[in-house]
Amino acid sequence: MFSVADILDPPECQSSNFDELQLDATIAAAYRSALDIIDPHDRTAVTACFAGGYGKSIIRSGSYLQSGDSLRRFSPTEIARLLGFSDELTFPHSVATRRRWKMLVNSVSIPVVRSILARMAQPDSTQ
Repeated sequence: MFSVADILDPPECQSSNFDELQLDATIAAAYRSALDIIDPHDRTAVTACFAGGYGKSIIRSGSYLQSGDSLRRFSPTEIARLLGFSDELTFPHSVATRRRWKMLVNSVSIPVVRSILARMAQPDSTQ
């Protein structure tokens, strides 16, 4: 089990794409009540499902992180970690952040698939 804080990029990585991840303050204020906002310090925090419109659609497309007084999107690397991918998963630099989000959110959760396959491999004890 891990917490949201465990999968977050280190601050130096967050600053490299700060503008891309930040949610405009005006938009954040206008839609705040409809957003799924995660406190990264809350060990019980759970993210919403990330959808293909993440980074494009403001509401119902995924969670946002409370970052001081502002909100930011999860980075593609953070979403990959949430889905159980290792940090060895990388994208070519030519692939834009929005495209990375789209590829990841249309993926599967590695731990869930692993669990299902393990159950399927167990002999059926009811026969």
